[in-house]
Amino acid sequence: MIGQIAITLKIKEMDEFDIVLKTMYAPRTIKRIETALPVSQLAIKKDNCIAVTIDNIQVPAEYQKRQFKKGEIAFDISSNNLYIYFNDCTEEKKFNLVGNITSPVDIFSEIDTSKHVELLLKE
Repeated sequence: MIGQIAITLKIKEMDEFDIVLKTMYAPRTIKRIETALPVSQLAIKKDNCIAVTIDNIQVPAEYQKRQFKKGEIAFDISSNNLYIYFNDCTEEKKFNLVGNITSPVDIFSEIDTSKHVELLLKE
């Protein structure tokens, strides 16, 4: 689809989830994430999201915000973390909004502390 990039998130011992990155939000961020894929990394569970680090991406601030809804995905330009929100929340600093997860996200709250994940372009 034009303006969207479909990605699969595979979580070890769990399932596969569909993610859509939307270029209308942060086109430079999305392009750099796309070129960094595939990513195989440890995802860390935080209070309201899981964080996946994507190495070697340098992007400017684009469409940034502090409040995120369940299912939204954001990118922190200072830490190179991709955040997938499983609860609504307000962050202390602003992140680039990059997309949303189209699969149910309630299962993410069941992750203990960390899980191995893979981010892949959807075939």
